[in-house]
Amino acid sequence: APGPGRGPGAAGEREGGTVGAVALDAAGHLAAATSTGGTLWKRAGRVGDTPLPGCGTWADDRAGAASAPGDGEAIIRVTLCRALCDRLAAGVEPDLAAAELLAELAARGRGQGGVIAITPGGAVVAAHSAPTMAFAAVVDATVVDATVVDATVVGATVVDGGARGGAGPRRAAGVSTAGTRLARLLT
Repeated sequence: APGPGRGPGAAGEREGGTVGAVALDAAGHLAAATSTGGTLWKRAGRVGDTPLPGCGTWADDRAGAASAPGDGEAIIRVTLCRALCDRLAAGVEPDLAAAELLAELAARGRGQGGVIAITPGGAVVAAHSAPTMAFAAVVDATVVDATVVDATVVGATVVDGGARGGAGPRRAAGVSTAGTRLARLLT
């Protein structure tokens, strides 16, 4: 058993956090990657969502690529990334698919989290039900435009870079809050 000052919530201790990435290359191939810092005081032998196909990471050139941070057990229950890519393949708009899956994550998975994804056509979405989710986007010669809805969902679409004079790659980063437009960070 943990001694005084040791255990969940002890001073100076915090969970590791998850980092994910999705990409679409010039040849039209999709990729996803997820790395987790793990969960403090986890049960011995626990396997989280990150290494399980379709849960914390998924990529399919015909459907999309996704990476998910959040409550691992909940993400496993709904196979979040595979389910999102299946909806994208069925023609569901990325922001709607992400919002539906996050609602399912809460209801059926009994947890919260987030997801970043990209479609074969280059549409990008970053959505979360957790209080915050840091995100970044780099799109060559284009502007990524995103809006936070109800302080929980960020929907992003790729916009022609010609509107900005085709000035080359743009970078953006931020922590989502209600009303923030990612495009403002790119100017």
